[in-house]
Amino acid sequence: MSDEGDYWVNLEFRICRELREMPDNRLRFLWCDGLIPNEYVLNVRSPSIMGRAWICNGRNQDQWQFRLFLNHPVPSLAAINWQSLFPPENVTRWLALNATAKQIQIVPLAALRLHRVRALRTTWQVR
Repeated sequence: MSDEGDYWVNLEFRICRELREMPDNRLRFLWCDGLIPNEYVLNVRSPSIMGRAWICNGRNQDQWQFRLFLNHPVPSLAAINWQSLFPPENVTRWLALNATAKQIQIVPLAALRLHRVRALRTTWQVR
C-alpha cells in the first residue's frame, strides 16, 4: 500500500472482513461501502483522522462517523506511514463500534494477534 488512496480502499475491505467475525449478530452482518476522510489532526498529542463511513445492513445504508487514531504525531499528511496503520489479517480488537451513535473507532495500536485472543472482537456500547 503506497499512498493514502490505496489505504482507504484497502481499509474499507478490511473492515468488512473484521465485521464478519464479530460475535454480535447485530454487527456481523454489517459491511462498509466506503470511507471518506475529512478532518486531519496530525501534530498533536493524540493525532487522528476523522471522516464519514458508509455502513450497510442488507440494502440499507447509513452514514457513520469514523475516527482513525494514528500511532504517533506527524508533521504533515505526507509523513504518514500508511502501511503501519493497516491492521493485518491475523489481528483483532482494532475496530470499535457504537451502533447507536453510528460511530467507529479504528485504533491500530490496540490490535492483538488472534492466536492470543481467540477471535475476541470489540463492541463499544452496542444497543
